[in-house]
Amino acid sequence: MGKLNIKQIEHLSIPGTYEDGDGLRLVVKASGKKSWVLRFQVGGKRREMGLGGVPDVKLRDARNEAFAQRQLVQKGVDPLAEREATRLALAKAMLTDQSRAITFKCIALEYIAAQRNGWKSAKHAQQWENTLTTYAYPVLATLNTEDITTEHILKVLTPIWQIKPATASRLRNRMEIVLDAAKVRGLREGENPARWRGHLYKLVPPRARLKTVVHHPALPWGEMPAFMQELWLHGDLSYKAIVLSVLTV
Repeated sequence: MGKLNIKQIEHLSIPGTYEDGDGLRLVVKASGKKSWVLRFQVGGKRREMGLGGVPDVKLRDARNEAFAQRQLVQKGVDPLAEREATRLALAKAMLTDQSRAITFKCIALEYIAAQRNGWKSAKHAQQWENTLTTYAYPVLATLNTEDITTEHILKVLTPIWQIKPATASRLRNRMEIVLDAAKVRGLREGENPARWRGHLYKLVPPRARLKTVVHHPALPWGEMPAFMQELWLHGDLSYKAIVLSVLTV
């Protein structure tokens, strides 16, 4: 049984420490504030742990909490370290919940706004907005940055990688920067799925290896009758097929 009782606790006014037993003590401050403290020893070190103040924490509750913490000590667990680990886990969970609401588009817009004054011209900022709006946002806008994978990046880049290589390359770089910004803010972990070296380099051909498509100039319309007649008179069925294709376009 403890040494303190409810009436004693109510009337204690002299500053000091009042033992209840088994390490539980009531500390009375000069201001009149009263609080519960548990003293214990772990790994040869004496520790003190606050259990709350009076009247919020009643005598029975303080004893129950002290008993629970002593059980941890008997198992070799430091109650203070355990409390801190729990606090950090809860804080991380709250941060994770909050970060889920911050999408790729949010990070991109914030990055552009932060960098706009440092760029050489307003045109550069507009180019950022245009490429992301046209190509990236249809796939990534509403996704949390933590959820974006290589497959998402390829879904953005593949349709334009060979037909618009310069635009695709700039777009890839901008997506990489946005995801890096998210990582710096603690909103994602791991490697950047939009990085080039050692990653996308293995999945899509470099710009230098892409063949530039050269379109033949259109035949002037005035020369079309003679061209069609020449094809028809050639005799080969493949030439006649070309004539048919032209006439049915």
